[in-house]
Amino acid sequence: MAPGFGQQTAYEQLYLHLLPQQHQQSMETNDLAATQLIADWSKWLASLQTGVITLIGYSTVAGKVTLKDTVQPGWVICAVFFFLGSLVCASFVLFALPGIVQRLPPPKEKDVLAVGTLNGGGIPLYVFCVGQFIMFVIAIALLAVWAAIQVTHGTTLPNVSTG
Repeated sequence: MAPGFGQQTAYEQLYLHLLPQQHQQSMETNDLAATQLIADWSKWLASLQTGVITLIGYSTVAGKVTLKDTVQPGWVICAVFFFLGSLVCASFVLFALPGIVQRLPPPKEKDVLAVGTLNGGGIPLYVFCVGQFIMFVIAIALLAVWAAIQVTHGTTLPNVSTG
């Protein structure tokens, strides 16, 4: 006997039963992939920022750049502090990700970035992800302004490749 209007076949019932499980498995896979991408992004930013801070430090220690030779050194000093702040945020993200991955999948209707860092109830991960990105952009902008001031005031930029 064919099912009437509103009745489901056995195949439809099985499909509707398995659909949430398949959707849940794909969401768990997506959450894991998202945490891996966040980790890669944070590692990339941390490496780049460490390199820039090292370059600035080397230029200063090697005598290539001194505070009296530069115009407006406050821009570089502020940039270093923003790089350090971004580095702290990136470190916290990398520190929190293993615990977040252990608690996957996140609670229903919750994005992996909204999961708290301390046993799921701490500061949401997106606070540190956004913080590291914003501080990085500000630091780059400060360095660009400093470089523009150096060029417009006739001061040469440091050449650290010769030693």
